Amino acid sequence: MNAQQAKQIRLTTIMERLGYTPQLQERGGQEYKYLSPFREEKEPSFNVNQLKNAWFDFGAGQGGNSLDFAIHYLRSHGQPSQVKDALAWLQTMIGQGPTPSFSFSQQRAQPAHAPALALLSAQQPLTHPVILTYLTRQRQIPISLIQQYLYQITYENRQTNRQYFAFGMKNKSGGFEVRAASDKHAFKSALGGRDITLIPSPKACPINRVFLFEGMLDFLSLLALQHHPILAGDAIILHSLSSSHRAAAIIRQKNYHEIHTFFDNNRAGKEGTQQFQQGFGKIVIPQSQQFAPHTDLNDALRAKM
Repeated sequence: MNAQQAKQIRLTTIMERLGYTPQLQERGGQEYKYLSPFREEKEPSFNVNQLKNAWFDFGAGQGGNSLDFAIHYLRSHGQPSQVKDALAWLQTMIGQGPTPSFSFSQQRAQPAHAPALALLSAQQPLTHPVILTYLTRQRQIPISLIQQYLYQITYENRQTNRQYFAFGMKNKSGGFEVRAASDKHAFKSALGGRDITLIPSPKACPINRVFLFEGMLDFLSLLALQHHPILAGDAIILHSLSSSHRAAAIIRQKNYHEIHTFFDNNRAGKEGTQQFQQGFGKIVIPQSQQFAPHTDLNDALRAKM
């Protein structure tokens, strides 16, 4: 797929595959309004013009074509967002080329207005050999941590009637944040509702502190680097920097005295830390320099192996 082909993909199709349905139709059905896929909101501010196949997010003041959407979506979810990344993501989304995980076909009835992706099962401990190989060999995550914190997820794309295996972590709302066992196809999604994950420390800590992570692999990588399966404080995994407001609400509720951020050494990670510093001041302690010059904790873990 090239850039010109990517721009021809219908934005309404992309939104359906992501599980979004129009909240309003305007101009005789030519324009659809959705809840923004870039952040949490209650009133729809994301506009799709069917005739032009163009989008505009009134909340952010940005818009563009399908390729622009993919780049912005990946960036807003803390994923690599260069043009090549966006093209691979779009190719996966529309069901062309290699699939993001391992699939098999099965016909199922489609309920009206059902989300495009549906959770079928969440199994713990994770036993799928291909996923275990990916996590232990490519990501260097110890199997003991995998089986303690991660689930084996089976889900279905109801647009294509195909089922997939992935790994995931349970979130605060009872849903699952999932990832494909592949570095080539950076597929991430939320099944059963998007939210942060809060992992309380299993032992008493003299200082009421919390550790913030962008993703589940960052959290597991720190545990692996410190050679200890627990942290000296609670852990919050955002799963996306767009969920920072959810973490902030928990921080205020629990009145933490220290906030340690382990965000990526890139622009998005720095802006994420700055956002918490603006909200909580000097109790925010950035930790990203601990794993510099690596971009994230998993890069640092793999470099040490």
